[in-house]
This record gives sequence, structure tokens and C-alpha cells, in this order.
Amino acid sequence: MYKFLTKSRILFNRSYTTIGNSTIATITKPRTTSIYIHWPYCSKICPYCSFNKYMDGPHVDHSAMKQSFLTELNQIVKKYYGENGSDLPKLTSIYFGGGTPSLAPVDTITSIVNESLKLFNVDRQQLLQQHQNDNHDHSLEITLEVNPDKIDIDKLSDFKNHSLINRVSLGVQAFNDKDLKFLGRTHTANDAKQAISKCNQLFKRVNFDLIYARHQNQTKEQWKQEINEAIDLCERGHISLYSLCFEEGTKLNNKKNNQIIPADHDLNFELYEIAKQQLERAGINQYEISNFSRENQRSRHNLNYWRGGDYIGIGPGACSRITKLDGTRHSLKCVLHPRSWITQVTDTGDGLDTVESKQLTIEERVNELLLMGLRTVEGVNRETFKSITNGKDIEDVLSATKLKYLISNGMLSLDNNRLCSTTKGFMLLDKIILEICL
Repeated sequence: MYKFLTKSRILFNRSYTTIGNSTIATITKPRTTSIYIHWPYCSKICPYCSFNKYMDGPHVDHSAMKQSFLTELNQIVKKYYGENGSDLPKLTSIYFGGGTPSLAPVDTITSIVNESLKLFNVDRQQLLQQHQNDNHDHSLEITLEVNPDKIDIDKLSDFKNHSLINRVSLGVQAFNDKDLKFLGRTHTANDAKQAISKCNQLFKRVNFDLIYARHQNQTKEQWKQEINEAIDLCERGHISLYSLCFEEGTKLNNKKNNQIIPADHDLNFELYEIAKQQLERAGINQYEISNFSRENQRSRHNLNYWRGGDYIGIGPGACSRITKLDGTRHSLKCVLHPRSWITQVTDTGDGLDTVESKQLTIEERVNELLLMGLRTVEGVNRETFKSITNGKDIEDVLSATKLKYLISNGMLSLDNNRLCSTTKGFMLLDKIILEICL
């Protein structure tokens, strides 16, 4: 369970072709794609965080960072979607993550957005009009991750007005000061509440993250109170919940068992169920194992990941999944360190790690689709599955014995349209994935 509760369907026109001795699904054109931008700098390194992050400070070369983002984006788009742009899918979302991307200069974020619009032929004026009308249903979702400490309302306004940010995601993590200190956060519970309120005033789409099962002493009553506070603050209707994970290489993991007693499985399950029940009673419904929202607040960007869609990742450590017109799907990853990434982009046009980047096999694509799709309430779509398996259906590819076992034991559900996890299955998803993947 823990892996899937921690923080990280695209329709195709399909035909088939044979390359060498293996047949692959040929995708004539991806319908949509997303762009992820990784800003690697933070004002403080949280002890539980295993993401690719580095300390902010005067050493950061903002000019080189901005130019490298723009150069890499252009190179990847032209390399994988064609020089003349004839192979371009529709761009549906842009996501600035990190790190703490709200630390970046407004001009950097604005320049990346404008370049993305230009490359994918998005009408900026139409987008601007939707933006000015505070339209809920923007044709392009643009998200910025924000830390609640010392939130700068003027800078947030600039991100909205100049960078066309229309959705923000706040790393709140807790609504009590003792646990915020334990998690190494630099904001207080009051800072978090004020930050959410300010974002609610500025944006129609706001998410905030909470971490639970922080330690064995977290009580159910304390958690119920925090969820009630979250519901009161959740005017925009999106909350993400993550179980605290002790990742290798983090300061928190080094203290595990010696100085910190992690929450056990039973407490983890109970806290998750408390949150799920309270949120759904308030009309904030689960649509993914860690994400809850009102209907019009679902994250399009994350849904694209979970449905197996294309996405371009730029910046240190960013990953991509890109489907070319010949049907091949490519897994790309950028080098991790910002200085190495900038140097490589300057020299070659992109920061891709040639060792980590490769063409995916059909088996790897099936496994990724299961890994991502079974996280969601909607599950894995049969047509999407067949688009990567030479037209073979779920029952033709996956083990019949394992499928039967997981379905008969109430962990999976299979119908004419989809394979999906049950409520019980969500809590055992690690086990299910190990069982079902090829």
C-alpha cells in the first residue's frame, strides 16, 4: 500500500506494423500531450523528500536556467514530434514542479509558457480571454507548485497575470505545528491556512497536499480534526493525501526505528479510511488512490499520466514518455544535477541521459499502463490497453490464473470497458501490481 500512497487515457488512432521479428502497435497520432518542468531548487531540504532537489541561493544562474529550459523544450519537441510540427498532438497541460518552482523568477515561468504555446500552436489570446474571465474550463491547464511559507501574494498575482497560471498546488502537509516541525517544514499551520485562503482568492483551481501516518503517535482524533479543517479550507475542491514514506537517502530514513517509530500498517489504513470517508461525505470524491476532488477540479495533468498519455519533461531529472508516429514509445530522462544539465544542454541542445533513455518494449508499456491506471477509480481502459498490445485484450495478455484470483478475492474488477481496482484493491495495490505485471 505505502508505495502507491506516496507522491509521483489517451485515445489513439491505431493500425499495426511489423518491425524486425516483433509486431508493435502503430499510433498514427497521439491526441494529447503535457509538459512537465522541473525546477530543482528549494529554500530548505525537507528530511522526508526523495525528489531531485538542491538548495536555492545566489549561486543559481537564473539566466542559464531559463535559456536551458527553452533550448531543451525546442530540441525534444523537434526531435520527437518532427521539425515542421506536422506531428504535433494537442497540448492540454503544463505543470511546474520541483523543488519549489514558485522560487523561480516570473520571467522564467512566463518564457517557458509562451514558448510552449508557440511550439504547440496554442492561441495565446484565446487562452488569455479564458484566463481574464476566470473560466473554470480552461482549454489549457497550467499548474504551479507553491510552498505556504512567506507566500508573496504580489508574485502569485504576477504568475497568474503574466505566466497564465490557472491552478496552484500547495505543499501544506499538516495543520498542526508540532508535526510540521517534525516534517521539517518552514511554515506554521496558520501560515498554511492563510496561504490557502490567499490562493482561493486568486485562483479558481487550488490543490493542497497533506501527509498522514507521520509517526506511530499520530492519533485518529487529531487526524479527524485536521481533515475537518482541510474541508473547511477546500473551497476549490481538490486535496491530495500521501502516506509518509521513509525513502532511502533521506534524513528521515536515517532516523527510522532509532529516533522515529513509523506508523504501522493498521494505523496507516485507519487514517486513510478516516480521511476518505470524511472527504466523500463533504462531496470531495476519490478519483485516484491519493487524490480527491469535486468533479470539475480533477488534475488534467496527472490524469494524463495515469491514463498512459504522452508527456514531455524538461529540467534536471525530468522524465518523458513520447509516442512517435511509427508507434514506438520512448522513455527519456534528463541528467540530475543542474550544473551538469545546463552544460549538456548548452553543448548538445538537451540534457537527456543516454543511459537512462530508451525505447520501451510492449511488456514495459503494459506494465506502466497497469502501474498507473490501477491507481485510478476509472482503471485501465480496454481500448487503450489494446492500442499497445497488437489489438490483444486484457484477458489475452495477463495471466488468467492471477486475474481470476485477484477478481474472486475482491481486489480487481473487470467489465466490458475496463480493469480497475476495488476499494480493497487500493489498499493492497503494491501486492496486486507485483502479481499482475508481466
